[in-house]
Amino acid sequence: MARIGTIIKRMERWEHKKDAPGILVFGSLKLDIWGYLLTIGAQEIKVTKTEFLILASLIQHKDSVVEREKLMKEIIGYEHYLYDRTIDTHMKNLRRKIGTAANIETIRGIGYRIHL
Repeated sequence: MARIGTIIKRMERWEHKKDAPGILVFGSLKLDIWGYLLTIGAQEIKVTKTEFLILASLIQHKDSVVEREKLMKEIIGYEHYLYDRTIDTHMKNLRRKIGTAANIETIRGIGYRIHL
């Protein structure tokens, strides 16, 4: 429940910004925040809700490292875990789906960063 609240608050912040019409653009990637739609160029790419939220978080913090724990807590909803490869699986799938449109870099022991 807290995870949903966090996502809603983040989207409400986007809604109230004049320069944020609900579309995040990063190179040829376009994320329609309200429609949960990812397009690369003119092609619509099917992603899960979790993959979409991870990508949105990375684009919001482009060229900065997003900590793995932050993604686990805010998007996946896990606060404490001993060993979990959930984020790794989502990242693998996301990288496969977006191809060369963007580079999601793993920062070993810390998190992830997206750049062109």
